Amino acid sequence: MEIVIIGAGLTGLSAGFHLKDNYVVYEGSYKAGGLAGSYVKEGFIFDHAGVHVLRTTDNLLRGESKAYYDKFILDLLKNDISKKKKMAYIYLKGNYHLRPFQHNLHGASKEVIDKCVDGINNIEQNPNATDDYTKSKKTFANFKEELLGIFGKGLCNYFMFPYNEKAWCYDLSKIKSKIWISKNFGSIFDPIRFREGVLYPNEKDQKIIKYPKYGGFGGTGMTIYNKIEQNVNLNSKITKIDLNSKEVEVNNSFKTKYKHLISTIPIPELIKLIDDAPLEVKEAAQGINYSSMFSLNIGVDKEKISDMQYIYYPDRDVCFTRVSFPVNQAQSTAPKGKTGVCVEVPYSRFKPLDKNIVEMIMNDLIKVGVFKGNEKILFKDEEHVKYSYVVQDLNLEKNMKIMREFLLKHDIHSIGRYGEWKHSGTEHAIDDGRRIAQKLRFNG
Repeated sequence: MEIVIIGAGLTGLSAGFHLKDNYVVYEGSYKAGGLAGSYVKEGFIFDHAGVHVLRTTDNLLRGESKAYYDKFILDLLKNDISKKKKMAYIYLKGNYHLRPFQHNLHGASKEVIDKCVDGINNIEQNPNATDDYTKSKKTFANFKEELLGIFGKGLCNYFMFPYNEKAWCYDLSKIKSKIWISKNFGSIFDPIRFREGVLYPNEKDQKIIKYPKYGGFGGTGMTIYNKIEQNVNLNSKITKIDLNSKEVEVNNSFKTKYKHLISTIPIPELIKLIDDAPLEVKEAAQGINYSSMFSLNIGVDKEKISDMQYIYYPDRDVCFTRVSFPVNQAQSTAPKGKTGVCVEVPYSRFKPLDKNIVEMIMNDLIKVGVFKGNEKILFKDEEHVKYSYVVQDLNLEKNMKIMREFLLKHDIHSIGRYGEWKHSGTEHAIDDGRRIAQKLRFNG
């Protein structure tokens, strides 16, 4: 086979779709979609590791890629897209705030507002220390320093520090800067909006979000899969890569030769498949850090629980980071008269998951007012995702360079969020697949 693709998530499916021919996709799961997929439980549809969204005209791509993606999604899903006003909130110390918190302090206690305003007014001024939003050079030593330099102590102590510590499960001072505080990933800071948001509810950051009408977010990947199904092998796990013969072993059984290998699986798992990888490469793979995700997906015999789509929880005495309601994205995600609730709890080797996490979640859902305590719970379905958030620590660039250079010498292209260990969304996954296909078709 000319090209072998490992993984039938959005990136792998996009690569196959755009290659058109002379390729085969191997997927270890029984279905396509990867972490951008969905599953059905008793008539409810849940996305893996929390509810996802489609960004079209406001997507985070640029130039040719942006225009192509917009048209691709519209052609792909046609009219099967639900469009709704974004209803994302932050629950902090008993109050709801529109997201992002730094632009929506209205309604908080006087103490919270005073400390946040005071923090902004007393940021240590460094003319060279700015974030991506101003397109200036990097001067912050790490993520924690950057948060303080942009938001000040008040916003950091109430939201930025506790929420990010819960999400990454990693020391913020050991994460490199400029990974999240940027216009490109939503955590912007605008001094005018900050001060407006103290005085009254600020809806300037709200947008229209889109979601497939049917099949959950996984409907996106399944639509691509249906177009290339003949080239995709499900239940086909790559168990070994032989660099000398340029072969992949599938299910510890048959082998397939390749000219180019495209991998979309987490790069540490890719390196494990190569027995004769140099020690330096194996050590670089072991140095990669990440947080995992525990999702508790709950079926509730109740027509409506909330009008919100997502609620974020920075408070340290609440065990989860986010609660979402798929039915507020698309009615088809729950049987009539019922509601699905997805609760997300990140964890890592540095912050293990509590053995009583399900009980903790149910208690905290009542504490924060999502449940009243008298709901009829139809089921509680547990899901673990090993690789959830990619942690871009201070050693990442060095480790990635070692692995990338080794792989490319052997015509192995590790791409996508987990293949390149980068922060990216749906649009990037599809564009990554398109760009590698274009490269190999014309330059391979």
